[in-house]
Amino acid sequence: MQNLEFSEKIIENTRSQGKNSILVIGEEPVTKKHLYNIVQTFCTKNNLEQIRIDVATSTKIDSISSKFTNDLLFSKASLFKIYFLTSRITEEIKKFLICELERKNTDNFFIFYFKQNIKDFSKLSWSKSLKEKSLILEANEPTPEYFQEAVTLRAKFYNLSFTNDALFMLSELCQRNFLLVENELIKLQLIFNTDEIDTKKLAYHLSNGSNYDIFDLINASMTGNKKITVASLRCLYENGLDPLSINGLFAWIFKAIFKFKSSNNTSPSYNEFNSMRIFGSSQLIVKRSLKLLSKKQIEAVLIRIKDIDLMCKGINRGDPWLELNRLSFGLSRILNKTKV
Repeated sequence: MQNLEFSEKIIENTRSQGKNSILVIGEEPVTKKHLYNIVQTFCTKNNLEQIRIDVATSTKIDSISSKFTNDLLFSKASLFKIYFLTSRITEEIKKFLICELERKNTDNFFIFYFKQNIKDFSKLSWSKSLKEKSLILEANEPTPEYFQEAVTLRAKFYNLSFTNDALFMLSELCQRNFLLVENELIKLQLIFNTDEIDTKKLAYHLSNGSNYDIFDLINASMTGNKKITVASLRCLYENGLDPLSINGLFAWIFKAIFKFKSSNNTSPSYNEFNSMRIFGSSQLIVKRSLKLLSKKQIEAVLIRIKDIDLMCKGINRGDPWLELNRLSFGLSRILNKTKV
């Protein structure tokens, strides 16, 4: 992912290395959009015409060769954006593009977009020829160990200031969905500009400023307040909150509960709570759940949370809102203080 720290200088730096193209491997949308904006700025500053070419299995040389003839009045070079719609490209197209890439005495620049991951791209018969003249830019979702750093970099890009806890919360609530993080950062930039964002502000605005926020739902569910649980769910649904964010907070809380329960720790210390990023009133919720829920019940909740996560991401069939209703109301019934 190149840390998403690159600017329009990426093209100049590539040229300084004797290369005249960038290979974009993968489909991660935030990276591709970031590069798109950089290309727009670079072409405007350097008076380059942008030419898009889509290459499919059936594409013939005659249909694209004319685009490489520069007869423009106002620019001396072009930036070619070449999208490969399939990995099955004819040999004549491959040879033609390599020839154009290796042409001397030209200021043209190329960006090749491949849908494959880097492993599959490396298996292509002409990948070696492309690599020799190109900078490789991988457009993939951040790995779990890198996700927090990637979110920090994007927040910095938008000049947003978060407390450490708020930044961690954003990552957790978005359940490692980088596109969802990006959308939230764009929205938060419009709201806060350079003001610092803490966990309270973040939770409020992630819930679109509704009468009930995500924490109201968590508190109600896990203290047995069935009336507020139902009202919170209805409010969050009507205000268009992404169910992935709600499920993410349940996951955050229950991962801590499961860890403490597995170690028979029913009264975690301040430092132990901090190590799991559980703060404020959430500590009381965790303590109460440790006393009232069995390990088997906690494991069942985590399985349900995982199922909802897969529904939100379109991997499993089902209605995530329906399942969130069942999860939240089920917890409120189990933990209702009149029954314990």
